[in-house]
Amino acid sequence: LLGSAGLAQAALYAAMLIPVTNIVVVSLMVVLVQKAEPRGVVRAILRDLGRNPLLLAVILGLVTNSFDITPIPVLNDMADLLGKAALPMMLVGVGASIRVRQLGEIGLPVIASIFGKMVLFPLVIVVAATALGVSELAMMVAVVYGAVPTAVSGYALAQQMGGDTHLMSSMITVQTALSFFTLPLTISLAQYFWG
Repeated sequence: LLGSAGLAQAALYAAMLIPVTNIVVVSLMVVLVQKAEPRGVVRAILRDLGRNPLLLAVILGLVTNSFDITPIPVLNDMADLLGKAALPMMLVGVGASIRVRQLGEIGLPVIASIFGKMVLFPLVIVVAATALGVSELAMMVAVVYGAVPTAVSGYALAQQMGGDTHLMSSMITVQTALSFFTLPLTISLAQYFWG
């Protein structure tokens, strides 16, 4: 869609947003879901951040990149195989937790997640990117990045931290289904304004 320059920008955005998002979400889940004791909140947050695979992957990537470490072919191949299997396995987990009856009863949390992720978040990105004066390519990448549905890894995080996995799977499923319509529309609008 946006070529190698767009892909490089998307990778940069992901490297910035994944840690920030995970730190905020893990911290909120420790406080709201796990209801840690006030004295132990910081320790509980640090413990759960230290177990977060997305954060650990970003940190490992930054370390290997900073020290210009060349990937070991065997480890690189193994990580590639695991990476290819990760998304399908998470989708199986999401699919297994879906209750079809529950999808028919889309409640306020799912509607709020749709509005927040697929409407509000892209608008916030447009306002922030406009205020920062980013290039048209950067704006396009940011808008498309912001318009995609909630990541499937959110289900694994909810499961790991004692969240509502059925609600999370409903959010992922409904947002993904809607994205078949909203994502092409968002891309068309982004191309019209910044393409």
